[in-house]
Amino acid sequence: MRKKERPLNRLKFFILTGLLAVILFVLLVSSIGKNRDFGPWQKVGVELLAPIQKGIVFIQRGIAAFGHDYIYLVGVQKENRLLRKEIERLRSKNNEYREAIIANIRFKKLLNFKETVPLPLLSAEVVGYDPTVWFKTMIINRGSDDGLQRGMAVISADGVVGQIISVSLHYAKVLLITDRNSAVDVIVQRSRVRGVLKGESSGGCYLDYVGIRDDVKPGDIVISSGVGGIFPKGLPVGRVIKAKSSRPGLFQDIEVVPCVNISDIEEALVVLEKSSIME
Repeated sequence: MRKKERPLNRLKFFILTGLLAVILFVLLVSSIGKNRDFGPWQKVGVELLAPIQKGIVFIQRGIAAFGHDYIYLVGVQKENRLLRKEIERLRSKNNEYREAIIANIRFKKLLNFKETVPLPLLSAEVVGYDPTVWFKTMIINRGSDDGLQRGMAVISADGVVGQIISVSLHYAKVLLITDRNSAVDVIVQRSRVRGVLKGESSGGCYLDYVGIRDDVKPGDIVISSGVGGIFPKGLPVGRVIKAKSSRPGLFQDIEVVPCVNISDIEEALVVLEKSSIME
C-alpha cells in the first residue's frame, strides 16, 4: 500500500506546485501597469518566477542567436561559392591573357626572323606529332594548296627543325632532325669542321664523319653548311655536349643537342624555294 501511495503523493505535490506557480504568475501579471509596489505574495512570486523567466529568456536569446548565426553562415557559404566561381573565371581569363602574351612573343620573334632572312618563308602551325617512337615527325597546317612541296626546309627563329617528306592539300608531314633517318650537312662554327648531323631514337642527335684529330669541343655551335640544297647556310642546328675519341676507328663520338626544342615547338617557317644562299 505504501508503494502505491508514493506515486500518488508525488502527483499531488506536482499539481500543487503547478497551481501555486500559476497563482503567483497571475498575481504578478495583475500588477503590471499599476503604479504601486509589489504586495507580499507578488514579491514571493517574483522571487520564485524570476529565475525561471531568466532561464526562458536565456533560452530564447540562444535560439535567436543560433538562428541568426545559421542564416549568416548560409549567406557566407553562398558568398564563398560565388567568390570561388569568380576566382575560377579570373584564373581562366588570366591564363588566356598569358597564352596570348606568349603567342605574341613567339609571333614577334618569327616575324623579326623573317625580316632578317632573305628567303621566301611561310609560317605554319604545328597541329600534331607522330604517336610512334620509331619516327620523329610532326604535322603542320600548310599543304600543296599553300605552295608546299616535298623536300622543302622547315626552320624556326631558333634554328633548323626538319624537312617536308609528304604533302596533302592543306597539311604536310615534317621529318625532324632528331629522326634517325634524318641527315643534315653541318659545320662546327668555331673550327669550321664539317660533318653530318644525324638523329637518334632517344630524341637527340650525333655528329658523324668527324675525324679523331678534328677540333671539336663541348659547347661548340653547329650550323647548317648549305650543302644539299635544302637548308640555308648558317642556321643554328645544335650544340655539342660531348666530343670523345672513344669509338674504334677514324671518327669521334660527338653528341649534339638541337637548338630547337622539338617537343615544345608550336609554330614553324617553311622555306618555299631555293636561293643562292643555299648553294
